[in-house]
Amino acid sequence: MLVMLTKWMGKTMRIAILIAAVVALQQDAVSAQPLNPDAEHAGQLEREGKIEKALVEYKLYLAEHPQDVPVARRFLGLLYREKRYDELIKAYGVLPSDLQDQRDFTALVGRAYLNLGQKDDGIEVFFSIIANENGSLNSYRYVGNTFLSLGYIDEAKEVFGKGRKQWGKRSFSRELYHCFMRAQDRKGAFRELLHLYLAEKVSKEWVKRELNTLIGKDETLLHYLESIVRNESEYGTLAGELFLEHGEIELAKEFLLHVLDTESLLAFAALCIEKGYLPEAEEVLRRIVDECENTFIEEQAHMLLARAHRETGRIEDALKALDFVIKEGRAFRDSAMVKKAEVLLYDKNMYEESTALLEHLLEKNKTLAQRDWFLTLIFVGYLRMGDLARAESLVSAPITPLSFFFSGEVLFLNGSYEASHDRYKSAVARGLDRDFANDALGRIMLMESLKSRPALLSLVKDIEMAITQALYEQAIELIHGGFDDFGEKEERVVLLYSKARAHAHQGSVNEAISSYLNVVDESSQSAFAPKALYHAAVLYRDEIGDATMASELLRRIIFDYPESIEAELSRRELQVL
Repeated sequence: MLVMLTKWMGKTMRIAILIAAVVALQQDAVSAQPLNPDAEHAGQLEREGKIEKALVEYKLYLAEHPQDVPVARRFLGLLYREKRYDELIKAYGVLPSDLQDQRDFTALVGRAYLNLGQKDDGIEVFFSIIANENGSLNSYRYVGNTFLSLGYIDEAKEVFGKGRKQWGKRSFSRELYHCFMRAQDRKGAFRELLHLYLAEKVSKEWVKRELNTLIGKDETLLHYLESIVRNESEYGTLAGELFLEHGEIELAKEFLLHVLDTESLLAFAALCIEKGYLPEAEEVLRRIVDECENTFIEEQAHMLLARAHRETGRIEDALKALDFVIKEGRAFRDSAMVKKAEVLLYDKNMYEESTALLEHLLEKNKTLAQRDWFLTLIFVGYLRMGDLARAESLVSAPITPLSFFFSGEVLFLNGSYEASHDRYKSAVARGLDRDFANDALGRIMLMESLKSRPALLSLVKDIEMAITQALYEQAIELIHGGFDDFGEKEERVVLLYSKARAHAHQGSVNEAISSYLNVVDESSQSAFAPKALYHAAVLYRDEIGDATMASELLRRIIFDYPESIEAELSRRELQVL
């Protein structure tokens, strides 16, 4: 509950809570400080709750020892906690001037005035902290954030504005952003985020997210951004990226390409590909390839061209771009070979050629076997060819969590169920990626639930072998034949789940979703039901783009199967959605 409440209250409220907590901690620390033995009796009275007597003794002691800072802090802090603000102000007035200049004493008096409703006096006292500390950066930040935490937004802006004149035009950008957000001034907040983008390199990703959020709430901010960047070119790259993300492609080109060096062009092309503006990416990359004399840049351009061509379904053009890098390049030659192997494997179904490239690379560099994506490509290539012997050899001595998973897959497809069970468990225990982990747990559940049905388990193994070889029609024929032989409800559930997997791997998304939902219709109490709902939800989200249906199914999992692994996965997915 506390975590949810904190998220709901937002950043500016958390600042207020933080400052209040700091004040409380300071007061607790003051209470814990050892006192001069002559003042210890007053401290004892305070701890016993004899407040009046404690205050009298503190006051008498300070009359004789006005420079005792711990006792002075204890005395004023006790007056503040007891809400005896007038007495606190008077006590502060008789303190030595050097103690009056200390921040913690001054802040207590300022808060006392504000609590008495004497706003002007309180604000004046807080401004004196800045004067006492010679206008330090920290003093402006402390006073401004205190005002903001107390709801004095205009005063906070005034403090940070004055601080900016002394410490530079981008100082206090984060603080002013919170001020403008509290005042519901989106333009002001937007402007401060731009300052912050240049002022704090470590905050750049956070700033971009906040800028995008503001634009999402008010699209006129894009025009505001354009007016700013035309006069202040230092924001050009950031503005171009934001324009591109929000579909203003012409503006993006104008500002991202304002510097016509090849690195800027490459960055623009990569961003275009990421956002789906493929013709624009290809146009820029062709320009680089035609004009660039730097081999390193040219290799990068061809790698990006291959990616763009593949995205548009121009597989042969993608292969030509990769072949250029393999033949002429240096820095990206191996990367191009891996990418070519991926294209041959998934887009051309040329399994022998794909694995031959990967084996060549593996001979050159044995450490490649440790890289999960490389391992996945070569493993899938062997399975597509139905060559379990080579697949088994590749993962015969598993090291990474994924290699344990693949070893479990080979053992399962070979019918070595007990050994497969152990490998899957080892993979999950070693921190396997959650999607693979879910598959591993599904396999474990399948083997455990079908121990008493070896014939059905053998059929499912044959179905999975057909799926790994991309023989989807053969897999579906086996499934349909299985319905004739296995008619019990739990057996039908297993076959429907296998059918959904076959359709999903085939790319028949609607048929896959239908089969997954049929699993639940057949038996909502089956252990396969939450898994089927989860896979259907992911297909709705990733393949169909229907976040509403995905959310409904994820919520159904959480409510109907709260103890399942899929319920935990669904909570994470819902947070993302």
